[in-house]
Amino acid sequence: MDLIKQLGTLALASRLRQLSEALMQGVDRLYKEQKVTFHPRWFPVAYLLKQKSPMAVTEIAEAVGLTHPAVNQTAAQMTRHGLLLSRKDKKDERRRLLSLSKKGQQTVALLVPLWKIIQQCTDEMLIESGHDFMKAIANIERQVETKGMYERVIGRMPGFTGNRVRFHEYRSTFKKYFRKLNYEWLAEYFEVEKDDEKILSDPQRYIVKPGGQIFFAEYEGEIVGTAALVKHSARTYEIAKMAVTKKHRYRGIGAQLARIAIDKAAALGAGELLVATSLKLEAATNLYRKLGFVEIDKPSFYVQKFKRPTVYMKLEIKKIVP
Repeated sequence: MDLIKQLGTLALASRLRQLSEALMQGVDRLYKEQKVTFHPRWFPVAYLLKQKSPMAVTEIAEAVGLTHPAVNQTAAQMTRHGLLLSRKDKKDERRRLLSLSKKGQQTVALLVPLWKIIQQCTDEMLIESGHDFMKAIANIERQVETKGMYERVIGRMPGFTGNRVRFHEYRSTFKKYFRKLNYEWLAEYFEVEKDDEKILSDPQRYIVKPGGQIFFAEYEGEIVGTAALVKHSARTYEIAKMAVTKKHRYRGIGAQLARIAIDKAAALGAGELLVATSLKLEAATNLYRKLGFVEIDKPSFYVQKFKRPTVYMKLEIKKIVP
């Protein structure tokens, strides 16, 4: 433990894991002394199923932030101790539904008062620390979601892709890449709709000619990413149709394209920059938030009508440009 402390931030993950283990050991001892068959690692699944039951393994994994195999492992352990029931979904036999058994319900009911005391004691420790620890953890989690440790480290290593990416503005020979990259992205997450097809078939007419611009990222002779800057008025522009080919994602290319678009909008005298995205696209949404975008109601002038769920965000250019 002394070495871990000496290493400081280099061993942050190890230190957090040790802290987690120490807290869980204390709780595990409480369960054993109360003669309750329960493991601290089962808590998220048990608490979730207490609130909503039955649930599919995939739904549980998404809700508690665990992998599908991890939930399966926990479910298997709890089932062996008679705390869970498992059955196939009648609507889809490929899905397995989990729920608390009668014994599981009784065990959770017995533990609820203890959990309340544990929460009170945890709150006291956090207050005594003198820091808003939960807020700090949430901030770090958001940063990791936007750009993980791999992407942060690899970006500083010699020979990283990002050091060999070149950026271009639109020219007619790039039209096919604009269409191809966006078709690939839309097919992966949604579908190509009429408004998509209209813009992708003639970006010169609908984006460049009205005063916008389209940017492209090139890596080793291959166009791997694109983003459009659409003009709505002299004051208002929009980042749209941003896509990075799948094998080159999570390398900061999308973030660089977004920053280029922001700088271009500022240079054109824009006062605000919009983006229409989807909460389904967590990485993109987190990126925009990191860049300073905030959620707003749908702008009245926004004429596109997509079937896909859309959220609208805005960045005040004056906040980032002197």
